[in-house]
Amino acid sequence: MLGAVCLAATGCKAADQAATPARAGRFESDVAFLRQHGRVVLLTDPAGAQVVLSPTYQGRVMTSTTGGSEQPSFGWIGRAAIASGERQPHMNVFGGEDRFWLGPEGGQYALYFKRGDPFDLDHWQVPPPLDWGSWEVSNQTSTAVHFHKRMTLTNYSGTPMEVDVDRTVRLLSGGDVANALGTSPGAAVRTVAFESANTVTNAGSAPWQPLSGLVSVWILGMFNPSSASTIALPYVPGPESTLGPVVNDAYFGKVPADRLMVGRSAVFFRGDGQYRSKIGLSASRALPTAGSYDALGRTLTLVQYTRPADAVNYVNSMWEIQREPYKGDVINSYNDGPPAPGKAPLGPFFELETSSPALDLLPAQRYTHVHRTFHLVGPEAELDRIARATINVGVDELVNAFSTVSASLQRRSAQDQKASGTMYSSKRMADGKQWTTHNLNVNTVPSYCYEDAELNCRQYGRLYTWESARRGCQSLRDGWRLPTDDEWRQMAKHYGGVREDSDDSGKAAYKALLIGGSSGFNALLGGGRDVGDGQYARLEAHGFYWTASESDPASAPFYNFGKGGLSLNRQPEGEKQRAFSVRCVRE
Repeated sequence: MLGAVCLAATGCKAADQAATPARAGRFESDVAFLRQHGRVVLLTDPAGAQVVLSPTYQGRVMTSTTGGSEQPSFGWIGRAAIASGERQPHMNVFGGEDRFWLGPEGGQYALYFKRGDPFDLDHWQVPPPLDWGSWEVSNQTSTAVHFHKRMTLTNYSGTPMEVDVDRTVRLLSGGDVANALGTSPGAAVRTVAFESANTVTNAGSAPWQPLSGLVSVWILGMFNPSSASTIALPYVPGPESTLGPVVNDAYFGKVPADRLMVGRSAVFFRGDGQYRSKIGLSASRALPTAGSYDALGRTLTLVQYTRPADAVNYVNSMWEIQREPYKGDVINSYNDGPPAPGKAPLGPFFELETSSPALDLLPAQRYTHVHRTFHLVGPEAELDRIARATINVGVDELVNAFSTVSASLQRRSAQDQKASGTMYSSKRMADGKQWTTHNLNVNTVPSYCYEDAELNCRQYGRLYTWESARRGCQSLRDGWRLPTDDEWRQMAKHYGGVREDSDDSGKAAYKALLIGGSSGFNALLGGGRDVGDGQYARLEAHGFYWTASESDPASAPFYNFGKGGLSLNRQPEGEKQRAFSVRCVRE
């Protein structure tokens, strides 16, 4: 997408807006879109909270809002899959912040792999009744709706299972919220909350037995990611010798330390939609409430679920033949991202997931799993109080969970770069300030090598999100920082000016500041990395450089050396989760 974005100063704004993640969307727009592509059920309460569901898309809660046309829409919606109207391989990524699935996903009793198939992404397939086709609405009021679905599934071991599903989704009142959370949000906090009661019945003639395979109710919520979203899974403390590992992070390969941290009372996990990874807590570690905090939107999201006190057997969804098929996780979180270099992510989004115990039901026997979702928006002090009361951590812990790890990595990278002699290669430019004359190559998280090739980092420097660019310059210490929009613009004026400040469309500044130019600045055409699919583009065609200024909470100005027009352009709005090159400045 970058290739179509930054060919001229006027081209970037529209492209930035098109690429803005779903979190910037508005509820009314999402409802209008869903109405165009299927049936919609809208639940509302007098305070303005609203929840939209779709019978067309398996009775999912698609998204919700605290109320008002300008309030955010919390659920991630797979607009591309919905708009296509076509059935997709593996999974129809329709989105939704509460969808009904059944477990297990992998293993000898898997529902998502055919018998004899290898446990890999190419052979993974969501069962059709959970992924395609409408669910029946059997009852509806202004605050609740009931869905029904009958399905036949066959697991990896060849066992057929007749399942009857009854699903009721109910908007929660203010009193319901206070009772469920054990604390009242308060008048300054805008809230929307709902619960799904998911009842499965063994509709067959044979009992469900462990040796032929059990199922579980599995509820998954897709949420809009951000660079400032941190997930918290509180856990039961205690020695691993008796309780087992605190967290399972082996689903898709071990999660890096800069993305997963075990705190004193909770496991912290990044929810930025930039790195495919999954974690889970076992029955001996899981607690009944988990959450996430988006510092950009000041939104605290909480998830609760019902769990029998004596339940210890949970289906194991690991993608392998398992030694212990009923020692699975109770609560999970998934962060989306490219499954491999050059491949597109499913979203991006992040998920909070809860599961029922493994269900050994007799014919006609039933079980109900309740899953609740709360979104709270308001002053940080109020959200901090609620977070401490429900998930045992404060907002400051959520915001700063990875700061110690990131700082450690930054110091190590800065030391490595200093040893290589490249850190302080700089020059006092005509504006009187000291500028680095090599692109920054400090391994600040998140940052990337073009096409994930280390050779490109050595030649062009790393590509940084806006947030990591600021931290990267600061890690050099000695007063180095990311230059502001005005500093870039004033420096460029000494060499002819950017397109809008010059008579030659920024050509003189482009020539003087590019590598080999008369200024000694040595800008490079290092390309960039896009949001969402993580696509790299425009190497040796464009050099994109961040500024420390902000256009709005989601975007920032940047400077673009464009080879096609041989010009230097100032771009007023670049989405902060894109990854661009960086120069640092000091007095």
